[in-house]
Amino acid sequence: MAWLLGCIDQALSPVEAQQTLLAEDVEWLRRVWACLDVQTGTCSERQQRFDQLEVELRHSPSLRRLHIAKTMAGFKAGLFLEVPGLPAPIDNLDLERAFRLPRRSQRQIHGHAHTGLRVVREGPTLLLVLDAHRRQKKPFTVDELQPFLGAPPPRSQVEAVRRHQLARQARSRKQRPKLLASLVQQYATPLARERLPEATTAAVASAEPRDQSLLPHGSPACNTTFD
Repeated sequence: MAWLLGCIDQALSPVEAQQTLLAEDVEWLRRVWACLDVQTGTCSERQQRFDQLEVELRHSPSLRRLHIAKTMAGFKAGLFLEVPGLPAPIDNLDLERAFRLPRRSQRQIHGHAHTGLRVVREGPTLLLVLDAHRRQKKPFTVDELQPFLGAPPPRSQVEAVRRHQLARQARSRKQRPKLLASLVQQYATPLARERLPEATTAAVASAEPRDQSLLPHGSPACNTTFD
């Protein structure tokens, strides 16, 4: 054991100075976290301390502390919000917990102005499922779920999923020629086919039958919009 402790000390001695700096940065992080704790003061008081820490970190020569200040500035807009009379989320982290059931990439706070694609495509039915745990704390029984068996999704959701499938085929280098050939085979007139390049004509001739369920209802391919 003494030999092992000696090896550990020998390995840590070259980075002792860096460990001291890291310990100071950890103390800064604790001070920032204290500003987010609702038990440490009112919203305005915590925001004032938060702004003061951000200014101090922004004038620090340490790159790590400058990064902390930049992160604080990016998240500050949603950290100190008060909505009287409404159970609004306390901060961004509390807002994220409401979407804890989808996969991480769809609920992660990444600073962008959009949500995950699954929420956009399947939102009409997905959000109802995600909020089910709020209305009922215990597991659902078979009798409670039976009425929803075979319930069709809204038309808007079906169209969104269909457009997403078309967009994926259009982006794929392997699937794009088949998609274009099937669209030409379905919508182009015989005269227009004669004017097509030879390569496109060959692709049309060899194209497999197109799955009609993927095309928008009652709209030609030229009017189809992609997500």
